[in-house]
Amino acid sequence: MTEERRGFSVQELLKLVGLIGTVVAMLFGGMTWAFLKWSEWREVPSRLLAVETRLAALPDKLSPNILDFKGIGLVTQKQIHRGGTLTVVYVVRRSIDCETTVRVQFFDHDKNLTVYAYDMPAVRAPVSSGFSSFAARVRIPSDLPPGTYSYWPVIIPSACGVYGPTTPPMSQAFEVAL
Repeated sequence: MTEERRGFSVQELLKLVGLIGTVVAMLFGGMTWAFLKWSEWREVPSRLLAVETRLAALPDKLSPNILDFKGIGLVTQKQIHRGGTLTVVYVVRRSIDCETTVRVQFFDHDKNLTVYAYDMPAVRAPVSSGFSSFAARVRIPSDLPPGTYSYWPVIIPSACGVYGPTTPPMSQAFEVAL
């Protein structure tokens, strides 16, 4: 019986260590690549939500405005009582002559939310090529809680073709007292 004896070779050992190192490096690299790709995919739902929000706002941006505004609404009194009438002055240009409704709303600075009050027919101003001042008289609801507010209406056109609702800039803040 002949027994074959294999000798120890440093060169073969180095090849084996190199092969194991290559396999480990490839596995580690593959796992790292997969993790980085997976982390990008994890962000997809939030990115889709951001895209959906932007797309939902497009109709407002695509439809022309019935009114154009410069600056913010200036209030003539800094404090007003509930049930009183507030005068807000805007610098405005009207693009088209059609019936509109004003959705009277107030922004509550203390609670950081918009409070709907009531709808009213708008004053039908003539079409203008330039900007001019316009004074809006707004009734403060008698049930509006005391606090700091801004007037922030929505102008809603009726049967005006492609013209959609327009939201003017928020007015200066004012105080509502009892």
